[in-house]
Amino acid sequence: MLRVFKQAIGNANEKAYTPVIFQLPLEGWKEFKALCEKEKIILLDTVERQLREWAKINFPCINDTKEHARFIEQEVFGNSSFLPAYGNWVYYPWHRTVTHLLPKDVFFAVRTNRNRDKITVEEQKRLRTKCIGVAGLSVGHASALVLAQEALCGEMRIADFDDIDLSNLNRLRTSLVNLGVSKAILTAREIAEIDPYLTVKVFPEGVTDDNINRFFFEGGALDLVVEETDSFHMKIKIREVAKAHGISVVMDTNDRGLLDVERFDKEPDRPLLHGLLAGFTYDSVKAARPEDKIAILCAFLGGEDKASSELRHSLKKIGTELVSYPQLSSDIHLGAALIAHAARRILLDKLYHSGRYYIDLQQLINDEDDTVNRS
Repeated sequence: MLRVFKQAIGNANEKAYTPVIFQLPLEGWKEFKALCEKEKIILLDTVERQLREWAKINFPCINDTKEHARFIEQEVFGNSSFLPAYGNWVYYPWHRTVTHLLPKDVFFAVRTNRNRDKITVEEQKRLRTKCIGVAGLSVGHASALVLAQEALCGEMRIADFDDIDLSNLNRLRTSLVNLGVSKAILTAREIAEIDPYLTVKVFPEGVTDDNINRFFFEGGALDLVVEETDSFHMKIKIREVAKAHGISVVMDTNDRGLLDVERFDKEPDRPLLHGLLAGFTYDSVKAARPEDKIAILCAFLGGEDKASSELRHSLKKIGTELVSYPQLSSDIHLGAALIAHAARRILLDKLYHSGRYYIDLQQLINDEDDTVNRS
């Protein structure tokens, strides 16, 4: 109700990331408009446009605006006699903007309509019951947004301890106005601007020893973990918990299109990261000196020769000429696509096996072959 909106305005918080969803009572329209004007809140109402799209989706074979209008009238006035009282209003405190949206299930049907039939209606319903955790928000940031766009879950838990810096803008899709904002809070806001009905739980301290059980289990166990942390000891810890509880892990490495899938739900005895971390423990990796972490990275990759030539060249400069290993926006977004593809197939029981996969664009797109004329 309108009281919820008033409270949200009065409790303004620069770290807010949760949209405020409320219905507008019939008698509250004038007060609502006056309040928006007084508080300088932007009011957007595109619900008629959304309704026209809902009508077209229900009558895809009919190009008849009168028929569409009759459907809209039945949809709206079957629920309310006043258009502003139809559906929900959503307030985004960080933008000081309120917008008018279709009811939750209708919104979902319209927003996911163009997924069909790469994702069927029944599959979309199943995915809506799933909970995905995303730990680490570089590749994870792009992945979380794609997971939200494709509606691959009904709840997402996102974790990262870091804030946005200028050097992040070579790969994170955000803007200069967000410098200094928590990556976790920023990601939650961007998800809310795609789908305010999607439940998002934020861990702005990242995944830690103290909160890892909450990340995995609070409110119900995760169905899948997207592991993209920068900390090697936390990579081990996350996999230990996932393995102990039969939860799948997927990870993109941001080099050579490297994707790892670990189906601990199907293979409970599978060694962590395909056995590549044999000999390393959570404690030994956590205590490792900075100069030892290159060796850990190489083991993690399956050997230095498995890395791209650019990454191998850069590893020698870390700590002298470079502060960290290189990452490109194109690799990040390729990784997000791979994560979403694997996540969708795992959650729909279409991918059963663990494995390591390379979608190496440098190998696939090169000057060596004429792929058009190749037989």
